[in-house]
Amino acid sequence: IAGPLELSTKSRLIEMLSDTDPDVRFESARALVRRGYSVDDRPATTLFGLWDEPETHPLMMAAVINALVESDLSVDFANRDLLPRLQRFLDHDRAEVREAVATAFARWPAMAALSVESLLPLLDDSEPIVREKIAYAFGRSGSGAESIRTALQAACGDEDTEVARIAAESLQMLAGK
Repeated sequence: IAGPLELSTKSRLIEMLSDTDPDVRFESARALVRRGYSVDDRPATTLFGLWDEPETHPLMMAAVINALVESDLSVDFANRDLLPRLQRFLDHDRAEVREAVATAFARWPAMAALSVESLLPLLDDSEPIVREKIAYAFGRSGSGAESIRTALQAACGDEDTEVARIAAESLQMLAGK
């Protein structure tokens, strides 16, 4: 549930960002992000720290990405700190991670516009939800790149009807811009 935090709760959650247990750090950072605490501060730093740890389990990594997606990051912050990390995980072997990455690009279409060539292969991903999110991100990106239009036209024939529908809608969004 989103909403303001009482000062004592907020202080305790901030304190827990330093806990030795990564699950505690994650949950406290996520709670702070969901309650509108500035993500340019300790919660985001904590989430990025978990993301950057090599031993972070892929499902935790997906949860970290999703927590950042739920936040209200500024475009500048997203492009500077989030974009390079997302690009590293575009071809992750776990579908949950690729889905979280695709969701982030759908959330911040300006990042999709900056990453067109890297994202195009995801329109052929084995997971339909990844294809849907990337098609949607391309539609929202406003990019006039011919490669996007061509890829979305091909995706209109996707075997998954939801992917095909979103690709068609995305083409319409781009035609209207």
